[in-house]
Amino acid sequence: MKKTGLFLLLCTLLLTTMISSAKAQEAFTIEDLKIVMQVEEDGTYLIEERYTLDFTRHRHGFYRTIPTKYEMQWTDENGNSKTKNYYFPIDQISCGDVDTCDIDVGSGNVMIQIGDSEKTVIGKQTYTVAYRVHTKDLDYNDTQMLYWNLIGNGFDTTIRNMSYEIHMPKSFDGSKISAYTGAYGSAFQNLSAEVQGNVIRGKLLKPLYNYESATIM
Repeated sequence: MKKTGLFLLLCTLLLTTMISSAKAQEAFTIEDLKIVMQVEEDGTYLIEERYTLDFTRHRHGFYRTIPTKYEMQWTDENGNSKTKNYYFPIDQISCGDVDTCDIDVGSGNVMIQIGDSEKTVIGKQTYTVAYRVHTKDLDYNDTQMLYWNLIGNGFDTTIRNMSYEIHMPKSFDGSKISAYTGAYGSAFQNLSAEVQGNVIRGKLLKPLYNYESATIM
């Protein structure tokens, strides 16, 4: 990330692709998700996610998949489109107090198995996942920006409540922020965004369903 004055273009995709069905395919719903993100000037993100899940079937826990490779299509000020590929490695992964925190590093993502390998759970359960992401300059129109998918490929289930808190390393122009939700390509105004100093806070105004996204720009 450049050390010049910060021009904020923050795109936070909570879930990707389009809605697949109204019925959740996971063994749980996400009753609440709290995300806290600390952005460092060197492009490092320190992220903590706190989940409250309601399991409808017995499970040992759940899987959290975080992409590390991204293909993004940009349109410049002249209307020309260009595809860029990025790799953002992840480390310092932790899973709170649970007994199982198995990590599988794939070719384009990190999969974390979170739970207790010795017992199954049902009903409401809480989990915490924390990790560090190493990003780089996105090389887009000489603009300093932060672009991050908070949930990556997402869950095939409902997110009833979500709130987020993003701590920026320095001041930025809060008027450049826009927030919206929906299936891929949609722009419903169901995500709030408020700025207090160098911190952006917001929450869902309506639940998200299978593979819907919530984006802040």
